[in-house]
Amino acid sequence: MIRRFVTYWASCWGLLYWWTSVIGLVPFGQTITSWWGSGMQHAVLWFGRSVLQVRRPILFEVTGSGDGVASWIEALLVLLLSVALASTWIVVTRGEQRKALRGRLPHVARNTVRYGVGSALIYYGVAKLFAMQMWMSAPMLTQTIGSKSPMGMLWTFMGVSPGYQRGRVPPSC
Repeated sequence: MIRRFVTYWASCWGLLYWWTSVIGLVPFGQTITSWWGSGMQHAVLWFGRSVLQVRRPILFEVTGSGDGVASWIEALLVLLLSVALASTWIVVTRGEQRKALRGRLPHVARNTVRYGVGSALIYYGVAKLFAMQMWMSAPMLTQTIGSKSPMGMLWTFMGVSPGYQRGRVPPSC
């Protein structure tokens, strides 16, 4: 029973967490992802303020990092939603339906996680290979140190050094 729940949960979580970004790449997928994103923003605001009692502002600005309050609340909501979907899935499937799913579902769950992790590794690997992850701009270089966040300071440091950015130290050091 626990193994079946984990398999169902992994399928639901992978589809909710990773495939929303893949759907945005297909034609008319932006419509689906914008619908999901606006609905998730409303859910994050409500859940953060009403259930979690978050007192600080819940901001949805793109920072290049998933380490904001809104991102953590969204991750918790996706986790809870996937647990609810997996629980419902276990209750709804009975007898022959369950036997039919038993053979295929572990492969779906494994492939969902496999493609999600693989696509993230390829994306960040290519960004590292061509020094595109920590790009530099004039406003980043002219911003005072006191107004930078710790992540912004690290990215500025890494961005001006292609050797560090690619994960290797130049031979002259």
